[in-house]
Amino acid sequence: MSYDTVELVPPVAGSLPLPGRYEVNPERVVIEPSVPLLRGRFGVRGGHLVLGAEPEFGLTLATASLRVNVPGLARALTGEGGLCAAEHPVLRFRSSAMSVEDDQSVEVTGTLEVGESVREARLSGRITYADELAAVLWLKGVLLAPRHPVPARSRIARRLARRRLKLEVAVEFVR
Repeated sequence: MSYDTVELVPPVAGSLPLPGRYEVNPERVVIEPSVPLLRGRFGVRGGHLVLGAEPEFGLTLATASLRVNVPGLARALTGEGGLCAAEHPVLRFRSSAMSVEDDQSVEVTGTLEVGESVREARLSGRITYADELAAVLWLKGVLLAPRHPVPARSRIARRLARRRLKLEVAVEFVR
């Protein structure tokens, strides 16, 4: 009986992941919007990262999954007076421009859509881990205030809808 030997080569520090399409690992995602004194977290339904000549990044978030650090507030923000999770079960982020540099730094501009409402996001960060099967993307930035008023019936939802929100994203993508 003969055994073939396989040499495992660890990823080279500073090397980019292989070009191609990666899918989100839903168990290893953190999406946190915040304003002073209020931080939230969304669950993810799906997403992808495309690396190569035309990089692309997209996420689909479950609207009703929002959890916040203030008890009872998530219901007000996702209910009829806020994001209306029953009518709009998902939020979609899509990159409109993305650059990935040799030093693994990443710049992303895109839009977050919920129903008819669209907000622009600007994020920057880096690929913090990469091998032949996975890539971890960590980004920070802002969700800009909307250009047009966003309808919201609850007072807190109206105030948050008019504000610029900080956004932190950490996602593992796998092949």
